[in-house]
Amino acid sequence: FGSRSKAQAEQAFRTVLFVRAQSVVADIIREMGLVDAIFVWILASAALAGGSVPGCDPNSDIGGCQAQEEAGLLQLPQQKQQSSLLPVAGSVEDLVKGRGGWLDGHQHIGAGANWMGQVMCLSKSQARMEQLFQTTAWKAGLKEASEMDGFVEHKPINGGTGVDDLYLYSIFARERIGKVEMTAITTQGFAEEVEKCRIDMEDYAAVHLIGEGLVSAIVDGSDIDRAATHGSGTIFPLLLCLAEVQHAHADDETPILRRRLLRTLLSSSPLHDFDAGYVMRGSLYHGKNELRYRYEVQETIDAGIVDSSIFIALSSIEDDIKAAFHSPTALASFKSRFHFGINGCQLSTSGGLVQLQEWSQEAGRIIVSRKNYSFPDKTEDLIASFSDKDIIGMDSLSPEKFIFSRKEGGELVVKITRAMLAAAKKKGQRMVMHIHAGEGSPVYDYDALFSNGTQLPLAPLEPVPGGVPAKLAELKKKFFGMRPDKFRQMCSAAKEERLLDPDFLPVKRITELGAASCAEEFPRNTPVGRSAELIGQTRCTPGEPAHYETARMNLDTLLDIVEQDILPKAEFKDVQKWIMFRFGHATHATPAHAIRMSKLGISVDLNLGSNIMTGAIDVKIPDAAQFPFGSKPGILNSNQWDELKDLEGEPAKLVYMFRDHSVLSVLLSGTPFILGTDGTGVEKSNLEGQFGAVDSMMRYYNEMGPIPVQWFHAGQAPYTLIAHRRVNQLYKLFGHYHGLACRHKALQNQKAFADWLDGKP
Repeated sequence: FGSRSKAQAEQAFRTVLFVRAQSVVADIIREMGLVDAIFVWILASAALAGGSVPGCDPNSDIGGCQAQEEAGLLQLPQQKQQSSLLPVAGSVEDLVKGRGGWLDGHQHIGAGANWMGQVMCLSKSQARMEQLFQTTAWKAGLKEASEMDGFVEHKPINGGTGVDDLYLYSIFARERIGKVEMTAITTQGFAEEVEKCRIDMEDYAAVHLIGEGLVSAIVDGSDIDRAATHGSGTIFPLLLCLAEVQHAHADDETPILRRRLLRTLLSSSPLHDFDAGYVMRGSLYHGKNELRYRYEVQETIDAGIVDSSIFIALSSIEDDIKAAFHSPTALASFKSRFHFGINGCQLSTSGGLVQLQEWSQEAGRIIVSRKNYSFPDKTEDLIASFSDKDIIGMDSLSPEKFIFSRKEGGELVVKITRAMLAAAKKKGQRMVMHIHAGEGSPVYDYDALFSNGTQLPLAPLEPVPGGVPAKLAELKKKFFGMRPDKFRQMCSAAKEERLLDPDFLPVKRITELGAASCAEEFPRNTPVGRSAELIGQTRCTPGEPAHYETARMNLDTLLDIVEQDILPKAEFKDVQKWIMFRFGHATHATPAHAIRMSKLGISVDLNLGSNIMTGAIDVKIPDAAQFPFGSKPGILNSNQWDELKDLEGEPAKLVYMFRDHSVLSVLLSGTPFILGTDGTGVEKSNLEGQFGAVDSMMRYYNEMGPIPVQWFHAGQAPYTLIAHRRVNQLYKLFGHYHGLACRHKALQNQKAFADWLDGKP
């Protein structure tokens, strides 16, 4: 037995720990041999007698096993308003003791605030809030709250506009101020006045969206392109659902149904593509950027984020952004790390055309389609922005419907890297080459949704000064091209309490023929890779959404560019001292991708909750109420993750939900990673929930990975069987995970990233 490796011994040890039934003793003996089985049983018995905790690191920096288990069950407190900026937390203890806060590695301007933050931007909403703030109930209720433990004093953000609306934003977004719950404020009339104000504001928003908002979007070429031509085409029909509720006879149910529809329209939702949500939000805050950014700053503070990577489509920081994000309150609360974004299609040009994903029924998968596609070339603006001290990196924006080109896309990446390296050295500041890649963008099945397979309109209507385009009424009658039965089904789904009930948008799915033509999932020179090759298993699975392979193809291309065109070149010999290459999402990275990223030193930001909300991964859960993300009522709740203690108790469900996600491969390969929200308010996903989720999944991996699936096949629920099969296959490649509990590793990583950015070579 002494000749066995440590990994083999640990695998045998865990097998004995988890297989206790007498009926499988014979299987253990056959698997290991009688002598080894007896010897390991003795070791297991001794360990159990000693009371060790599976997955616990006694030498961890948070005080041993008992402290770790207690920390795992602890609901971490919200960050309090600070007079000086907190550092990024590097441990659970930092968070618990208030010595550090969260780092958000992935945030978009326009996606930060809760959907009510957009409603609050309307002029009528501002006037209605002022009425509320003059009431005795509001003043007395706020005074009562300020005297409670856990109250957080809000401070002005941009200019002398007061703080009452900031308190109201916290109530709308989280139903609390600091740690003071709305339900704890007992002042007579306070809750009633706040709710009446909210109902009125939501009424204003509904009237605006189904009227002026729809008209402004329907005549704008850019909005049509985002919401219909290249989007799901469902956002305009959803406005009709809202109009039906708005125009129906008002009753007690009207406000709640309207609220659910507004939530659907203004947040990420399984009922529309996320880019269409930006169109709807933009119509509410149009011309009111000072308010839009004001509430985004307050959201960041309320979320306990002290360091945020923010992606903007501007080459210089606008005055409205500076007024909010560079205000004394913001500067004392968090660091803003701005990245200038270019359109992702700029990396997809080939011979004057743009490479787009296109569904091929014949091939049973995505093929590359080269088409004329107009977009603003912001390369020179991007390079010029690098000299700005407030710009610390770049980003590639837009849904990943494009397929990166190896030649021209590679040349552009090299050009940008060269310019960024020179700028970083000149201003003595490390920078980030951030590229959205590996997330993919769903290929919607228009034939299943729309009459004649066509979403309407595909081109903007002719504007009518001060009026409504004549063709709009006809489009409404046709439900913007949507089949009547699908329209009714969608309206019903939009009124559901939970965000993920039911699954609705149909997408193109890869066929068995298409899957057979995909590349390998595992490295060929590994046992699991050879086994997969023998049975014809590729990285594509029949029935999976077609966009998964678009995401993988883009990762193939980017890895080749970094590996072959940048890192070996003499001019870039010190590039990784100054520049971090980071892939945004990398949702569909295969184990082979993850191993390459680790070897090349490429980091990843994982955005788990966002990938569910945007449809980047297909979770296919039977009942949202029973799963650890999406089970909470979704109207007011800003976070859809279960509490930490519940996440730890549902690891198989988490692994099932993320069975198509790269998260385990990234962690197991040693790829540097941080976590992001992709927009705390819009995506309904906070950082604490994600940290708990990765920790729970990795514990499950270590416990169930070494156990053959067939041993428990008959006794497992279908989702558990799928989760078990996934970790078992990954275990054959990566073996036991030996690092710190993943929550602690993730916290260390976020601090290391912040320290790296602030340091100099």
